[in-house]
Amino acid sequence: MVMLELKPGERIDEQEPHPGEQFGYVLQGSATLRLDGKAQRVGKGHCFYFEADKRHQIGNDGKSTVRLLWVISPPQM
Repeated sequence: MVMLELKPGERIDEQEPHPGEQFGYVLQGSATLRLDGKAQRVGKGHCFYFEADKRHQIGNDGKSTVRLLWVISPPQM
């Protein structure tokens, strides 16, 4: 589990498919989840879950900082 903070325009590197599951809960701002080429906004107080068997990326396309709690199982290095 990690606390992730993304400034406006920032995103993690796109992740290749791998075994496991991921869950996120947005504490502040609005994150953009890209999953298998499709983007979805996830706002404050909302969560997301997906199996990590597709390409995925989390970013901040907004104008304010995004903070989210992100859980990856099994943990990835």
